[in-house]
Amino acid sequence: MDMGSANMKNGPGYFSDMGWKANETLTRDYLLSLRFSIASNFGNGWGLTSTIAKWHGTYRGDTTIRYEDPNVRANVRMDARMNVKPTLSVTNFLPSTRFIGSFNFLKFYKNKLAVEYFHEYATLGAAVTLSYFLPIDVSAVFGTPWINFGGEATYSVFNGTWDNFSVGVSWATQQHSALSFTLMNKGETLRVLYWHPIGQMKKGAVAGEVKRRIATKESKLTIGCAYAINPHTLVKARMNQYGYFGAALKQEVQPNTFFTISGTFELQALRKTPRIGVALEHKG
Repeated sequence: MDMGSANMKNGPGYFSDMGWKANETLTRDYLLSLRFSIASNFGNGWGLTSTIAKWHGTYRGDTTIRYEDPNVRANVRMDARMNVKPTLSVTNFLPSTRFIGSFNFLKFYKNKLAVEYFHEYATLGAAVTLSYFLPIDVSAVFGTPWINFGGEATYSVFNGTWDNFSVGVSWATQQHSALSFTLMNKGETLRVLYWHPIGQMKKGAVAGEVKRRIATKESKLTIGCAYAINPHTLVKARMNQYGYFGAALKQEVQPNTFFTISGTFELQALRKTPRIGVALEHKG
């Protein structure tokens, strides 16, 4: 529902941000495709981003034109199939609020309108998708950036039912370690995320995730780490209890140009071909 992961004030943030540091350490830069992206800024808030990716043997591409100023963010995204998706975000039209409209000219049922309210100790949001079932998403988080709790839910106007809901709590220590507990999928899944920085300069971090299905008592454990060898090189690794091991390398080869390569291996079946992902990204 939000257009970014940062609150526009120093409040508790979005519900989807709970455990974001651990989640980023465990998932970001682990690629499963070939991707090339170039972003250019033309000044006065205007910019252009073009991306080409190969996924399951098929090449896909899209271009996004964007505009941003302190109170307005707008972008228009068009892919190779001529699907056009404009998004508009207006901040402080009313005090401490943000209005967002996301539209799809070919798929009307994906059009969405949202409003968010920010307070020093609360972040509230509501969104409606203009589909046949007319689902309404609501979320609320209360607290501070260091300790907060909240929840989110989806209500189907057509069916008159709550299709999904989640609740969670998150806190961080003075050493900036972060721990979160989230009960998801109508209380069916418990997710625990932990993140801790490494070293006095905080060049590295370790993270862990535990997912447990309460009904079946099945658990999944994933651990990972990241370390910045120097200001231009980042290495990462992760592994889960089933023997899947992943590694990633992100290198700034030129100013604002990043090369990323990652691989996922099944340690119990090394004869299988590993899944490799490569990306080249330039931010002008």
